[in-house]
Amino acid sequence: MIKLALLGRDIAHSKSQEIYEGLLGRKIEYTKYDCDSEKEIPSLELIFQKHQGLSITAPYKTHFSSQVKIVGPVHNLGIINCIREEGGEFRATNTDYLAIEEIFKQKKLNQFRKIVVLGSGNMAKITAYFCQQNNLDVEFLSRSLGSDMTNFRRNYPEEPLLVINACSRSFVFNGKLLPGDLFWDYNYSHHSNKENISRFCAYDDGVEMLRLQASKALDFWRIV
Repeated sequence: MIKLALLGRDIAHSKSQEIYEGLLGRKIEYTKYDCDSEKEIPSLELIFQKHQGLSITAPYKTHFSSQVKIVGPVHNLGIINCIREEGGEFRATNTDYLAIEEIFKQKKLNQFRKIVVLGSGNMAKITAYFCQQNNLDVEFLSRSLGSDMTNFRRNYPEEPLLVINACSRSFVFNGKLLPGDLFWDYNYSHHSNKENISRFCAYDDGVEMLRLQASKALDFWRIV
């Protein structure tokens, strides 16, 4: 049986196992390393005694950066979400970037002339790098910088906005948007955000991103 694992904090809600089993068409053995602090995180050697692939989610996407060889388009950022063992060496990549890239292409999101990203964590940094690589006009707002996360829409009175929520699940967006806007929530099953935002404009949650991340992780692990 295929044995995979997920590392993160507060991950009881994760749908990853369901997604992987749907992609593979069979049951897998899946372990969640739900760690409150970095001190609780097992070593890669211990994890890969039991598993063929490791996924990493917030807030630990940089924890193993110095212990692995990072490959892929964002290798210079040190932000990883996927690790495999190969010939006694650990290799890592980031399938978040690949999923963002594919969704932008599929949904033609570059039609939005202005993008607002909420957040300053690792997913915001990945998004920033993608926007930079594609010459997209983007503004970043975050609670840590004291940004106005509620009333920013008034700063763009004319053009439709693509708003990307890269904040943690604890953030609930209570602002108002316009009918031509699109709110892309990197979180999935965030019912509070969906309920509020759907009253104003289109809302996309992170389920499709999760599925693409998982599909590309299976490719990276060479699991079919």
